Amino acid sequence: MTTLASTIRIGRVPRGRFHNAERIRWDGDRISGLSGRTTEADTADLPIVREQILGLANTVDQPVVPLDCTAEPSLDGYYAVGRVRADFDPGASALGHFGYDIELTRLPDRDIPRLEFMSVGGLRSNSHSIAAGAVVPWLGIPAATPDYWNGEATALPFTFDTTRACATAPDGVGLATYATTGIARRLARFSLPPTNYHDGAAELSLDGNPVVGRRIHNSDAATNNWQVSNGIVTVTPGATAGTVNIANLNAAGTTTTDRDFDLIYYDSGTPLTIDAFTTLTVIRNTPEVVVARVGCRSGTRLELAVLDITMRRGARLAECTFRTETSTAKKIQCTTASAGTAGTSLIYASSGAERWMMLTPQSWTDDTTQGGMTITSSRADFGIGHHTHGDSTPEGRNDLRDQYFGVVEPWQVIVGR
Repeated sequence: MTTLASTIRIGRVPRGRFHNAERIRWDGDRISGLSGRTTEADTADLPIVREQILGLANTVDQPVVPLDCTAEPSLDGYYAVGRVRADFDPGASALGHFGYDIELTRLPDRDIPRLEFMSVGGLRSNSHSIAAGAVVPWLGIPAATPDYWNGEATALPFTFDTTRACATAPDGVGLATYATTGIARRLARFSLPPTNYHDGAAELSLDGNPVVGRRIHNSDAATNNWQVSNGIVTVTPGATAGTVNIANLNAAGTTTTDRDFDLIYYDSGTPLTIDAFTTLTVIRNTPEVVVARVGCRSGTRLELAVLDITMRRGARLAECTFRTETSTAKKIQCTTASAGTAGTSLIYASSGAERWMMLTPQSWTDDTTQGGMTITSSRADFGIGHHTHGDSTPEGRNDLRDQYFGVVEPWQVIVGR
């Protein structure tokens, strides 16, 4: 028999976490108590589950979360999170248990309120004379939305094209792109059922468990089991220290293409690799954008090296910033040599089943033999991924370049109708 608790999902906390729900107490539109006791067969999972449940509270990223319950759809809706309590009892923990209690207040319009998507667009500052009229601002919107308006008073100058996602892209995320040139401030509006709120969402996970809010243990990060993904492009630690792996779904969404890339900095002209990542900090954790910062010691030097990874819903490229504390040159290159072709702002593999690409707004020097780029700065900004559509629009390498330089900073909020 399917239990009520095993079918509840709240925000990023997946189904199956709310074991043994003993009571759901309604007080008008407020759930004054969703109480129970979780049970984990592996006691090592208890801290993970506890952090997920506690991560629902006091987060600036998602003060309102969707709740959906397959066994009791009347619970479905969007809720403001109040108090969240999770017990720690050594005796109960040894048996794989801890108690929890959550307070939630349902928002008006029940299960499908109106959402607003504030997007502040601006040309990404660059050294390549790329102007605002040449780039393409875009927003990733779940294809399950029944309506969408981009805020324009005139005829809608945008396309909402689900075919821009891979044919079998996870959760059916679509890209809403503006057909007009240039960039403008937008206040898009759309609706979305709670069951689809995290479709195609950007996500940070540890050991396959979604991070909720900004609660993590760096002891977990030190094992290099983190992943930043939107289901289409995924960033993980590479096979060796000082590398990252970038994986993309192919055009059909059926197979994955991946490659390791080295992160190198220079000491008096000598290239050095960084150590394995040992720290992880959550900068932002929303469905539309996740920003994770991984850090380590910079190899033989003691200074800190950090890599900021920005993942957007619907993106084909990861946006990264590689920094050290001194102004030394940085290089991002294919770990295994792969010949590249250099173009304006980017270098890419022009043939083969696996077409990697990287680009930067900064001045750079190409390495077409190994496949990489060198940026002389304490901070190297770059986008990286695979142009799995080759040169074909709408997701060819030049399309991805135009999307990268037409950066849009979105923030999604839930409002009434």
